[in-house]
Amino acid sequence: MSSQLCSLNNHSLLRRNASRLPGMSSRVRDGRSSSPSNRGPSSRRSPSPSGDDLGRELGSPTASTPANQVPATAFTLSSARRTLAGGEKAFFETMSMNAGLDPVHHEYAQYLAEVNGLAAQHIAQSVAQAKTLFNIDKLSDAVGRMAEKLEEVSSMLENHLSAESQSNGPSANAVAWVCSPELHSYTALEANRVWLSHSFFSSIRTRLNAQPNEWKQQHLPGGSLGIQDSVGTRLLTTHIRNVCKHTREKLHILLLTGIYDPKTGAVMDDPVPNLKLLWHRIANRMGVAGSHADANSLWANTDAPTRARIAYLVSDSKKSPCLKQLSHSNFLLFVPLLHQRREAVHIFQNGRGSGSVWASVDKKLASLRAKGDDYTIAFYKVVYNQDREAFNFKNLFDELKETCDFALPTDEVVEDAIGAEQSNQDDE
Repeated sequence: MSSQLCSLNNHSLLRRNASRLPGMSSRVRDGRSSSPSNRGPSSRRSPSPSGDDLGRELGSPTASTPANQVPATAFTLSSARRTLAGGEKAFFETMSMNAGLDPVHHEYAQYLAEVNGLAAQHIAQSVAQAKTLFNIDKLSDAVGRMAEKLEEVSSMLENHLSAESQSNGPSANAVAWVCSPELHSYTALEANRVWLSHSFFSSIRTRLNAQPNEWKQQHLPGGSLGIQDSVGTRLLTTHIRNVCKHTREKLHILLLTGIYDPKTGAVMDDPVPNLKLLWHRIANRMGVAGSHADANSLWANTDAPTRARIAYLVSDSKKSPCLKQLSHSNFLLFVPLLHQRREAVHIFQNGRGSGSVWASVDKKLASLRAKGDDYTIAFYKVVYNQDREAFNFKNLFDELKETCDFALPTDEVVEDAIGAEQSNQDDE
């Protein structure tokens, strides 16, 4: 930029481009372009002297003047600046417009362009560079403060959401119903043309309608003379759908912990967490961990939430005596969580999105309800044994994806497990 300013003020660039710049002749300021020795005795000096003339008259440094001999009063604002000529002004305006400068920076650029003399240009350029660095430092400090504030706000928001899980709003109900024993589906509202009253959406809607009248009058759309508020009802429906969507997406991201980072779009290079650590992370992010700060404490006190996980996958088979007996066994308590993770990983591996995950989970839930208790329990056992072997908090996903396809067990595998279980019971 310094060389460009120098060229502008010495007119070398303008001389080369004189024929192409509007409003400029082949000679720029005749009085300044001729040597003083070639002028006649009656020649008048230009009203705008050159930089060398200003140097001689005001004592400003030139190329032959050592820096230690420059007088302290060498420069003034008036002597170090000159107004741009017509052609120069037009060229400057074109460059400024192409650069998209706003009025403030346009004025600043013109101020620098009007600096006259090599020494003055050097000083102006030094100040301009210092100003740029100063602004970068201010921006860096501002970004740092914003990052700290964002971290603080995120922490406050997580605490607020955790506290809200005890309230009755749609968001709180969404978190609660993620672990509900009544949940039949995440996205589907009906199956085989039969309305699912215990779908994710319907469960939240039912829970809201079951609140006290005082709460409903304050938060839900009302009506007059038996006529419902149609606009308010549509807004409530949209809000519940959005809450369901965001809750599903949040759970989907958590299920892929150690497998995929949604922020960077990269496969993680950390070991995939085992079941205990995965459940600890999900419980904390969903605000259902309670007072259990570490994974071991939470693991030892998660009977109710994990039974609910089994219940929402097993659905109507939750009343089976066999299932009740198995629900007390730690190795089976978290199998539904593994089922969801296996489904998420399998779909991620095949390049499909979050919507495909929950559509597949809904389809599997309906299939398990139709096939009965024995099939469901055997299915969970197979999933658990396969998942425990793969995700042991030692293996990286890059290593696992070379040897595992993460597909859920086929009917043949589950039927073999049922036969093996029956044989073990006969032997006993």
